[in-house]
Amino acid sequence: MNVIEREIFKRTHVVFKKLVKYGFKESDAFFTYRTSFMDDSFEVIVNVDSEGNLISKVIDNDLKEEYTNIYNRALDGSYVAQVKENYIEILNDIKEKCFVKDEFIYSQSKRINDYLFKTYKLKPYYPLKKHPHYAYYSQSNDRKPMAMIMNGKDDEYEAIEIKADSETIAQLKEQEGFKEAEHLYTDSYISIVMDDKLPDEIIFSLLDRAYELSEKSNSWLVPANPKYYDVIGAFNRSEVIDWKQSAAVKEGDYIYLYLGQPYSCVMYKCLVLETDIPYEYSDENLRISRLMKIQLLKKYQRGEISFAYLNSLGIRAIRSQRRISKAVSDKLK
Repeated sequence: MNVIEREIFKRTHVVFKKLVKYGFKESDAFFTYRTSFMDDSFEVIVNVDSEGNLISKVIDNDLKEEYTNIYNRALDGSYVAQVKENYIEILNDIKEKCFVKDEFIYSQSKRINDYLFKTYKLKPYYPLKKHPHYAYYSQSNDRKPMAMIMNGKDDEYEAIEIKADSETIAQLKEQEGFKEAEHLYTDSYISIVMDDKLPDEIIFSLLDRAYELSEKSNSWLVPANPKYYDVIGAFNRSEVIDWKQSAAVKEGDYIYLYLGQPYSCVMYKCLVLETDIPYEYSDENLRISRLMKIQLLKKYQRGEISFAYLNSLGIRAIRSQRRISKAVSDKLK
């Protein structure tokens, strides 16, 4: 396949039954299509073999030989450009009516995509305009992905980046077939090239674990700044206190209160008893429009659940209320 054909049919595959409908003639070896253009001065011959490989060429009908000037940029004058434009138009029409788009380059990537759909009903989504072929997978499209299949420049390779805990990433990077993630966070994801050097089963296992790490829970990590509110004193006085509510927290959810410096650790696990309590407050540091009522369930020793420990579970920052994964929630219990 020359550069023109390769670019047009990149990331596509043929639908054979559409070829005959389009006008291709079937023989033992090929489906063949012929058409003339520019007042019969040129003929296009397109062959598609049984494996879907396409071979196409332009014939100069006067000279009875292939017209290769369309591939020579040095000869890209007005006449050659006209021939090339007509040829491209014919090929694009064939692609539109007889081929379908491939989301992935390699067969292993396709198998991974199939596994994610069959096992977890996850479909790829493509949020990046700069990289329109980067396929993301998450339990909802507004959450951090559990995996992402990406292709390199000019499609020379395809790799998957999979979410993992820091200990697993450190171990895998020492093994052949694994490397640091290039696009997602290097300390939260591991990268694997989709070249069939690693068995599907190993990748499936990592995806299963990534799904667990990303699985939605009813638990929240909530920062508390002891400089502005004495939460320790509040819980010493009562097991039930009022707290600023974020939009998504519901009754029955669990709250892990993380105290900032000088503590820098989770100190309390609480149950949400009531939400949407009207309350208006505003100052230079804080604005509150509603409260939730939380009940103390467990008090941790200072430093027991430190920021370093949370970091090892994949939590990089604690700036606002955030839902934590089921896997992280299970660790904090």
